[in-house]
Amino acid sequence: MGDYISDFLFAQPSFLTGIARIFDFSGSINLYNFSQTPEQADLRAIQNDWAMVGQDLNTALIEYGKQTHPERTTK
Repeated sequence: MGDYISDFLFAQPSFLTGIARIFDFSGSINLYNFSQTPEQADLRAIQNDWAMVGQDLNTALIEYGKQTHPERTTK
């Protein structure tokens, strides 16, 4: 599995972009990630959503294992 991020559609500004936004009264600096087609955007969003669900389930199972079998945890 690759690195999934759930904020793909949001802009990731740099420090200099943040400074420039102070003087950008027309909002022309706003740049967002995009996909070639709506279907591609939907597919990417669904994949990222399920990847996040999988990570949450994995974390929950690890925590459950630590609570129910503390002797099995590795340090």
